[in-house]
Amino acid sequence: MDFQDVNFSPPSAHFSLVLAPLLKRMGLDVDMRVVRRGFVPVGGGEIRVTATAAAACLAAITLVEQGTATKVVGSIVVAPGADPEAVEALKVALEYELPKVLPQTRPAVPVQITLEVCEDGKGRKKKPPPCAIQLAIHTTSSSILSWNDLSKTPATKDCALHTAKTARRAAKGVATLLGSAAAVDEHTADQLIVWMALATGKSTMLAPLPAEQSSEHLATVLHFAQQMVPGCAIRVNEHADGLFIECEGAGVPVPGRQ
Repeated sequence: MDFQDVNFSPPSAHFSLVLAPLLKRMGLDVDMRVVRRGFVPVGGGEIRVTATAAAACLAAITLVEQGTATKVVGSIVVAPGADPEAVEALKVALEYELPKVLPQTRPAVPVQITLEVCEDGKGRKKKPPPCAIQLAIHTTSSSILSWNDLSKTPATKDCALHTAKTARRAAKGVATLLGSAAAVDEHTADQLIVWMALATGKSTMLAPLPAEQSSEHLATVLHFAQQMVPGCAIRVNEHADGLFIECEGAGVPVPGRQ
Protein backbone atom coordinates (compact mmCIF):
# COMPACT_ATOMS: atom_id res chain seq x y z
CA MET A 1 0.00 0.00 0.00
CA ASP A 2 1.43 3.38 -1.02
CA PHE A 3 1.49 5.95 1.74
CA GLN A 4 3.05 9.27 2.62
CA ASP A 5 2.70 11.92 5.32
CA VAL A 6 0.94 14.82 3.62
CA ASN A 7 -0.91 18.02 4.42
CA PHE A 8 -4.61 17.78 5.34
CA SER A 9 -4.50 14.04 5.97
CA PRO A 10 -3.97 11.98 9.13
CA PRO A 11 -0.47 10.45 9.38
CA SER A 12 0.14 6.74 9.75
CA ALA A 13 0.59 7.24 13.49
CA HIS A 14 -3.04 8.40 13.75
CA PHE A 15 -4.10 5.00 12.47
CA SER A 16 -1.86 3.03 14.83
CA LEU A 17 -2.32 5.21 17.95
CA VAL A 18 -5.98 6.22 17.63
CA LEU A 19 -8.10 4.39 15.05
CA ALA A 20 -6.67 0.86 15.48
CA PRO A 21 -7.27 0.73 19.27
CA LEU A 22 -10.87 1.88 18.77
CA LEU A 23 -11.44 -0.72 16.05
CA LYS A 24 -10.07 -3.37 18.41
CA ARG A 25 -12.93 -2.52 20.78
CA MET A 26 -15.24 -3.43 17.90
CA GLY A 27 -13.53 -6.78 17.42
CA LEU A 28 -11.15 -5.93 14.59
CA ASP A 29 -7.47 -6.43 15.43
CA VAL A 30 -5.44 -4.40 12.95
CA ASP A 31 -1.67 -4.50 12.69
CA MET A 32 0.10 -1.86 10.62
CA ARG A 33 3.80 -1.90 9.77
CA VAL A 34 5.58 1.00 8.11
CA VAL A 35 7.90 -0.49 5.51
CA ARG A 36 9.20 2.80 4.15
CA ARG A 37 8.48 6.36 5.13
CA GLY A 38 7.24 8.79 2.51
CA PHE A 39 6.79 12.53 2.92
CA VAL A 40 5.24 15.31 0.89
CA PRO A 41 6.01 16.27 -1.87
CA VAL A 42 7.88 13.16 -3.10
CA GLY A 43 5.79 10.42 -1.49
CA GLY A 44 6.80 6.81 -2.02
CA GLY A 45 5.95 5.54 1.44
CA GLU A 46 4.79 1.97 1.98
CA ILE A 47 2.78 0.34 4.76
CA ARG A 48 1.55 -3.22 5.25
CA VAL A 49 -1.70 -3.87 7.06
CA THR A 50 -3.17 -7.13 8.33
CA ALA A 51 -6.55 -7.41 10.04
CA THR A 52 -8.18 -10.23 12.00
CA ALA A 53 -11.77 -10.20 13.19
CA ALA A 54 -12.68 -11.77 16.53
CA ALA A 55 -16.20 -12.70 15.42
CA ALA A 56 -18.37 -13.05 12.32
CA CYS A 57 -19.52 -9.43 12.65
CA LEU A 58 -18.04 -6.34 14.22
CA ALA A 59 -19.49 -5.22 17.55
CA ALA A 60 -21.10 -1.86 18.20
CA ILE A 61 -19.14 0.83 20.03
CA THR A 62 -20.17 3.59 22.45
CA LEU A 63 -18.25 6.87 22.52
CA VAL A 64 -20.46 9.48 24.15
CA GLU A 65 -18.53 10.60 27.23
CA GLN A 66 -15.17 12.28 26.90
CA GLY A 67 -13.96 11.49 30.39
CA THR A 68 -10.79 12.89 31.93
CA ALA A 69 -7.38 12.66 30.30
CA THR A 70 -5.24 9.87 31.75
CA LYS A 71 -2.23 9.95 29.41
CA VAL A 72 -0.93 11.40 26.17
CA VAL A 73 0.93 9.13 23.76
CA GLY A 74 2.59 10.73 20.78
CA SER A 75 5.15 10.44 18.04
CA ILE A 76 7.40 12.73 16.04
CA VAL A 77 8.61 11.38 12.71
CA VAL A 78 10.90 13.43 10.49
CA ALA A 79 12.24 12.91 6.98
CA PRO A 80 15.89 12.17 6.21
CA GLY A 81 18.25 15.11 6.55
CA ALA A 82 16.87 16.53 9.79
CA ASP A 83 19.11 17.91 12.50
CA PRO A 84 18.78 15.39 15.39
CA GLU A 85 19.46 18.03 18.05
CA ALA A 86 16.78 20.34 16.65
CA VAL A 87 14.24 17.52 16.55
CA GLU A 88 15.10 16.51 20.11
CA ALA A 89 14.46 20.12 21.11
CA LEU A 90 10.98 19.86 19.58
CA LYS A 91 10.27 16.73 21.62
CA VAL A 92 11.39 18.50 24.81
CA ALA A 93 9.23 21.53 23.97
CA LEU A 94 6.16 19.35 23.49
CA GLU A 95 6.77 17.53 26.76
CA TYR A 96 7.03 20.94 28.45
CA GLU A 97 3.95 22.61 26.92
CA LEU A 98 1.43 19.75 26.94
CA PRO A 99 1.22 19.26 30.74
CA LYS A 100 0.09 22.90 31.02
CA VAL A 101 -3.25 22.07 29.37
CA LEU A 102 -3.78 18.64 30.94
CA PRO A 103 -5.68 18.01 34.21
CA GLN A 104 -3.58 19.01 37.19
CA THR A 105 -3.61 15.69 39.02
CA ARG A 106 -1.22 13.87 41.31
CA PRO A 107 0.52 11.99 39.89
CA ALA A 108 0.60 14.16 36.79
CA VAL A 109 -0.92 12.94 33.54
CA PRO A 110 2.01 11.27 31.75
CA VAL A 111 3.17 12.47 28.34
CA GLN A 112 5.04 9.84 26.33
CA ILE A 113 6.43 10.90 22.96
CA THR A 114 8.62 8.79 20.71
CA LEU A 115 11.02 10.28 18.20
CA GLU A 116 12.02 8.81 14.84
CA VAL A 117 14.56 10.53 12.60
CA CYS A 118 14.42 8.58 9.35
CA GLU A 119 17.70 7.50 7.83
CA ASP A 120 16.00 6.30 4.67
CA GLY A 121 12.82 7.23 2.88
CA LYS A 122 11.36 9.66 0.41
CA GLY A 123 10.95 13.41 0.68
CA ARG A 124 14.52 14.68 0.48
CA LYS A 125 13.72 17.35 -2.10
CA LYS A 126 11.95 19.50 0.46
CA LYS A 127 14.19 21.56 2.74
CA PRO A 128 13.88 21.76 5.67
CA PRO A 129 12.61 18.16 5.91
CA PRO A 130 8.94 17.59 6.84
CA CYS A 131 8.05 16.64 10.40
CA ALA A 132 4.89 14.67 11.28
CA ILE A 133 3.51 15.02 14.82
CA GLN A 134 0.74 12.82 16.23
CA LEU A 135 -0.78 13.02 19.71
CA ALA A 136 -3.32 10.57 21.16
CA ILE A 137 -5.11 11.65 24.35
CA HIS A 138 -6.48 8.69 26.33
CA THR A 139 -9.32 9.30 28.78
CA THR A 140 -11.10 7.60 31.66
CA SER A 141 -14.02 6.69 29.35
CA SER A 142 -11.70 4.69 27.03
CA SER A 143 -11.99 7.41 24.41
CA ILE A 144 -8.94 8.47 22.40
CA LEU A 145 -8.77 12.02 21.04
CA SER A 146 -6.41 12.78 18.17
CA TRP A 147 -4.37 15.85 17.25
CA ASN A 148 -1.79 15.88 14.48
CA ASP A 149 0.27 18.29 12.43
CA LEU A 150 2.66 18.26 9.50
CA SER A 151 5.27 20.92 10.03
CA LYS A 152 8.82 21.63 8.98
CA THR A 153 11.74 20.30 10.96
CA PRO A 154 13.33 23.17 12.88
CA ALA A 155 16.62 24.41 11.49
CA THR A 156 19.42 25.06 13.94
CA LYS A 157 19.34 28.82 13.40
CA ASP A 158 15.65 29.21 14.33
CA CYS A 159 15.27 26.12 16.49
CA ALA A 160 14.14 27.88 19.68
CA LEU A 161 11.50 30.02 17.97
CA HIS A 162 10.16 27.24 15.76
CA THR A 163 9.95 24.59 18.48
CA ALA A 164 8.21 26.97 20.87
CA LYS A 165 5.57 27.91 18.26
CA THR A 166 4.98 24.30 17.24
CA ALA A 167 4.70 23.08 20.83
CA ARG A 168 2.29 25.87 21.77
CA ARG A 169 0.16 25.11 18.70
CA ALA A 170 -0.02 21.47 19.74
CA ALA A 171 -0.94 22.39 23.32
CA LYS A 172 -3.65 24.74 22.05
CA GLY A 173 -5.07 21.96 19.88
CA VAL A 174 -5.16 19.53 22.80
CA ALA A 175 -6.76 22.18 25.03
CA THR A 176 -9.48 22.74 22.43
CA LEU A 177 -10.22 19.01 22.28
CA LEU A 178 -10.40 18.70 26.06
CA GLY A 179 -12.46 21.88 26.32
CA SER A 180 -15.23 20.38 24.23
CA ALA A 181 -17.62 17.68 25.36
CA ALA A 182 -17.00 15.53 22.29
CA ALA A 183 -15.84 11.97 22.89
CA VAL A 184 -14.04 11.80 19.54
CA ASP A 185 -12.28 14.37 17.39
CA GLU A 186 -13.79 15.24 14.02
CA HIS A 187 -11.43 13.13 11.89
CA THR A 188 -11.77 9.98 13.98
CA ALA A 189 -15.54 10.48 13.94
CA ASP A 190 -15.76 10.42 10.15
CA GLN A 191 -13.45 7.38 9.99
CA LEU A 192 -15.57 5.37 12.45
CA ILE A 193 -18.93 5.83 10.74
CA VAL A 194 -18.40 3.17 8.08
CA TRP A 195 -17.36 0.59 10.69
CA MET A 196 -20.41 1.42 12.78
CA ALA A 197 -22.61 0.95 9.72
CA LEU A 198 -21.12 -2.51 9.12
CA ALA A 199 -21.31 -3.63 12.77
CA THR A 200 -24.05 -5.45 14.65
CA GLY A 201 -26.08 -3.45 17.15
CA LYS A 202 -26.41 0.26 17.89
CA SER A 203 -23.27 2.37 18.06
CA THR A 204 -23.39 5.83 19.57
CA MET A 205 -20.94 8.70 19.32
CA LEU A 206 -20.70 12.33 20.43
CA ALA A 207 -18.81 14.22 17.72
CA PRO A 208 -17.87 17.91 17.47
CA LEU A 209 -20.48 20.38 16.26
CA PRO A 210 -20.33 21.39 12.59
CA ALA A 211 -19.15 24.87 13.56
CA GLU A 212 -16.14 23.31 15.30
CA GLN A 213 -15.17 21.12 12.34
CA SER A 214 -12.61 22.09 9.73
CA SER A 215 -14.07 19.92 6.96
CA GLU A 216 -17.33 18.40 5.73
CA HIS A 217 -15.98 14.85 5.80
CA LEU A 218 -18.32 13.76 8.61
CA ALA A 219 -21.45 15.01 6.83
CA THR A 220 -20.26 13.33 3.62
CA VAL A 221 -19.63 9.92 5.15
CA LEU A 222 -22.91 10.05 7.09
CA HIS A 223 -24.71 10.49 3.77
CA PHE A 224 -22.86 7.85 1.80
CA ALA A 225 -22.81 5.22 4.57
CA GLN A 226 -26.59 5.07 4.43
CA GLN A 227 -26.52 4.87 0.63
CA MET A 228 -23.85 2.18 0.40
CA VAL A 229 -24.58 -0.05 3.42
CA PRO A 230 -28.15 -1.32 3.04
CA GLY A 231 -29.78 -2.07 6.35
CA CYS A 232 -27.97 0.48 8.47
CA ALA A 233 -29.89 3.37 10.02
CA ILE A 234 -28.23 6.58 11.17
CA ARG A 235 -29.77 9.33 13.28
CA VAL A 236 -28.03 12.61 14.05
CA ASN A 237 -29.19 15.07 16.70
CA GLU A 238 -27.43 18.35 17.36
CA HIS A 239 -27.06 19.34 21.01
CA ALA A 240 -25.13 22.07 22.76
CA ASP A 241 -22.40 19.54 23.57
CA GLY A 242 -22.01 18.23 20.02
CA LEU A 243 -23.50 15.93 17.41
CA PHE A 244 -25.10 12.87 18.98
CA ILE A 245 -24.89 10.13 16.36
CA GLU A 246 -26.75 6.82 16.61
CA CYS A 247 -25.99 4.12 14.06
CA GLU A 248 -27.93 0.88 13.95
CA GLY A 249 -25.49 -1.34 12.10
CA ALA A 250 -26.42 -3.66 9.24
CA GLY A 251 -24.50 -6.60 10.72
CA VAL A 252 -22.49 -7.24 7.56
CA PRO A 253 -20.45 -10.47 7.97
CA VAL A 254 -16.68 -10.14 7.97
CA PRO A 255 -15.28 -11.80 4.81
CA GLY A 256 -14.05 -15.28 5.64
CA ARG A 257 -15.85 -15.40 9.00
CA GLN A 258 -19.41 -16.26 7.91
